[in-house]
Amino acid sequence: MWTPFSSGSACDGPEPAPGACMRKDAVAFEETGVRVWTTDESGYFIREYTDQIPGPEGRSGGVAMGRGAACAAISLECMAMLERMGVPTHIQDRFSDTELVVQKITIMPIKVRCRNAAAGALAARLGVPEAQSLPVPIIEFFLNNEALNNPRYNYEHVSVSGNVSEGEVKVVQARGNEINALLKDFLIRRGIVLADCALEFGRDSNSEIRLGG
Repeated sequence: MWTPFSSGSACDGPEPAPGACMRKDAVAFEETGVRVWTTDESGYFIREYTDQIPGPEGRSGGVAMGRGAACAAISLECMAMLERMGVPTHIQDRFSDTELVVQKITIMPIKVRCRNAAAGALAARLGVPEAQSLPVPIIEFFLNNEALNNPRYNYEHVSVSGNVSEGEVKVVQARGNEINALLKDFLIRRGIVLADCALEFGRDSNSEIRLGG
């Protein structure tokens, strides 16, 4: 883990702590609620959480004061737990109250949704009541393509798309099940029921698959 950012004496010594003197450069990516910055440290970004609330179709749903700091704290806590349990993630450490240092990864073109309860379209497809718990988690794949409205994929679709190897599909599916189980246990002990979660994975510079969000 990185030493948390410091603008003071950590940068003054002959051998500053890794990441202690990192500086933001320019915005590399932005969507409602999240802003990603390049840095002067090769291979690392800064992920900033803002107070904007994501709304339908990527539009802003308004502003909630303190949302950015809360999202950063929750993300860091959950990712740190997953790292302790052996799940590789892209998050390194805190940069500020609303910003986290993240490792640069190449996002894979699929999203993974783990469902523990029936809700929305899934409840309609299954013909079961809204919010009904599922006997086993359902793992779904979606193409990570906003222009195509992120269509739902099955295992075969992903395997033959050419963007993800069959071996990587198996890793992502197994990793999704593992992360879902760990988060369910982590949150229920804090009085929170995990109905579902959406996960993104990416490859680092060594081709290791890491959780990216």
